[in-house]
Amino acid sequence: MDEIKSRIRIYISSTINNDTKVHNEEIAQLLEHAGLFDVCLPQNEIPSVHHAELERWAPRYCVRYIDRADLVLLVIDSYGKDCSWEIGYAFGLRKPIVGYASDVINFERHKEDWMVKNAISCIMTTSWSILQSCRRDKMLKDIPVDYVKKVEELPKHILEFYHHTISEAGEETLMLEL
Repeated sequence: MDEIKSRIRIYISSTINNDTKVHNEEIAQLLEHAGLFDVCLPQNEIPSVHHAELERWAPRYCVRYIDRADLVLLVIDSYGKDCSWEIGYAFGLRKPIVGYASDVINFERHKEDWMVKNAISCIMTTSWSILQSCRRDKMLKDIPVDYVKKVEELPKHILEFYHHTISEAGEETLMLEL
């Protein structure tokens, strides 16, 4: 009998720079405090190496963590080329990919990223404007878009999406209570 895991492993894909580190950390802590997720936030996982060595080590670690993840959370507010690569890699592994967006300006800036939009399984947003934009977007209108009233509810929404995705795939799952 297969052992049913009790925690969902989430890889957070987001740009790592001084402007985004705090936001990324807040999302990771929110998920971890729910007690249902093991979160990999690359900015906390990549070893401390000289910056010149970082570009050689980071991809190796990120690939390893994405391989282990049950789900990838793309922070749409702050992603770049490396994140796009991570999403393509996760998509190739058939991992569910949740896009999380809260900033209208940054969301609109990424509207032409067709390959990333095609890979996203679901979008979750705390912005009514982003919700409406997704419903009008020809590529996003057919994927689930979940309005999250307060960011504190994000873990619950991710959990519900994950269990729905797994049940559709016909895999055994353990429903966890929030």
